[in-house]
Amino acid sequence: MREHDGDPASLIFHDVPPELTRLAVLQKAIGGGPVCDSGAAAVLGALSMPEVAQRSHRHGITVVNVGNSHVVAFLVYRERVYGVYEHHTGMLDTAALLHDLTEFRRAWLPDEQVRACGGHGCMFNTIPEEAESFRPTFVLGPRRAMLEGQGQFIAPAGDMMLAGCFGMLHGLGLS
Repeated sequence: MREHDGDPASLIFHDVPPELTRLAVLQKAIGGGPVCDSGAAAVLGALSMPEVAQRSHRHGITVVNVGNSHVVAFLVYRERVYGVYEHHTGMLDTAALLHDLTEFRRAWLPDEQVRACGGHGCMFNTIPEEAESFRPTFVLGPRRAMLEGQGQFIAPAGDMMLAGCFGMLHGLGLS
């Protein structure tokens, strides 16, 4: 995230870094080609929707993918990622997730706190003041009902379950 100025498309790999062993195994299993993490694919899927991308150019937005195993959230401004949060879906109830998202949007959520609660953590790039509060929230993922009424449910190209596929195509410049 920091090395590529928050460009989410930089998380699509043709040459998988050796430390990303799961992606390397996936790439080998499919016979080669580009691969990326499902969280990166989800944020790219959200940004493939013109209304989401355009909104990110006016002020910061939050994109939350509530998956079966993991919740991944992104602070996005001008289609660049300024914060990433990841936790285990099954370890969070709605109240805990809402609390974490509130603190995350403010860039006040310590990585250590997320890890101490069993999550994978969070990180931030320097957040531009003009991004404001990251309050507009776009939610996708199979367990998105956890955030009912807390943001706009989105379905890139009309199918939320294919958001990652559309995201990879968007990130590769093929959409």
